[in-house]
Amino acid sequence: MPKKLAWWLFPLAMIVSGSAAAEMKIAVLNVEAAIARSDEGKAALDKLQKEAEPEQAQLKALNDSIGEQNNKLQKDREVMSQSESARIQKELEDKRIDLEFRYKKFQKDLKDKQQSLLETMEPKIQAAVNDIIQTEGYDMIMRVNPAVFIYVNSKNDITARVAEKLNEKKAPQ
Repeated sequence: MPKKLAWWLFPLAMIVSGSAAAEMKIAVLNVEAAIARSDEGKAALDKLQKEAEPEQAQLKALNDSIGEQNNKLQKDREVMSQSESARIQKELEDKRIDLEFRYKKFQKDLKDKQQSLLETMEPKIQAAVNDIIQTEGYDMIMRVNPAVFIYVNSKNDITARVAEKLNEKKAPQ
């Protein structure tokens, strides 16, 4: 969806005359970075990281075990019987399949939790953006997607100000 939006915005920007474009006040916002810079976002991301550490450690241990078992198989293959070699290869394949499944599940769970955080923070981000629009008079704020924008002048990037607004809104509580 964001790529489609970018392709619609580009022709729209080209249609706008030079003088009209000069009068428009446009900013960009990296929502994920604003969340990561805010106190609440940092705390939530740290919590996600801590929750993920045990599974990451298990995945690393399983991967290390596969590597060690594979090295042992390569080293001892010549002195092993064919049936023992086949059994160990089967075990390795089963472990690789398990590792791949668990890794994909871990990635999906992590992505789901990050999406949940984004959804939780979205109204707060919108309120901060609305405050900035009111105080600074922006006509358009575009969401930054590094895959779409090649360059953005830092004077047009309001990500840090949005993070500051998020922190201000949290402070009085």
